Amino acid sequence: MANIVIHEGPTTLEFLGSLVVAGLLAPVLAAWQSRSADLRRFEHERKLHASGDLIERIEAVLTSLEEFGERCADMRALYLSLAATEPDKLWPLVLAAEDAYQRSRVSIARLGMRPHAEGEMVKKAEAVAEKLLAAVRPVRTHVLSGLEPAVQTVIDSIDEGYTLTREYAAQARVAIGRLQGSVD
Repeated sequence: MANIVIHEGPTTLEFLGSLVVAGLLAPVLAAWQSRSADLRRFEHERKLHASGDLIERIEAVLTSLEEFGERCADMRALYLSLAATEPDKLWPLVLAAEDAYQRSRVSIARLGMRPHAEGEMVKKAEAVAEKLLAAVRPVRTHVLSGLEPAVQTVIDSIDEGYTLTREYAAQARVAIGRLQGSVD
């Protein structure tokens, strides 16, 4: 005759173990996984926002430097054609160049305040602004006091400012490409 064994179900220990797994461990694991996913998503969104903000600042600096260069070119063209004969026509162009300088300084400062901004780009942008301003100062002095500035200094400063602006633009393109590639 064969012995028949009837299984009476899980033991108390097995039952309590299954309650712990089903009732406690499973929700804790699910919550932990959900939190981890939220943290990864938040970190990704933070990087996207930081990169987008930095790209906007880099482009704003480039735009303001290009505008400053244009105002300096306008001033130079009139200065070389009129020189000392009509300072009243030259004065508004000097003021426009100085205003463009101030806008450039603000956009450079905003870029520099970003902790993730590259220091070399900020330094290059500052060098552009200072070089272009070096062309505005002697013309301003000429208009206000009648002293003749060295025309070659004005021309050279603006030309060097253009060269530095092109260098900044190249750095900006590289930095923007790197930022756009790092958050995909």
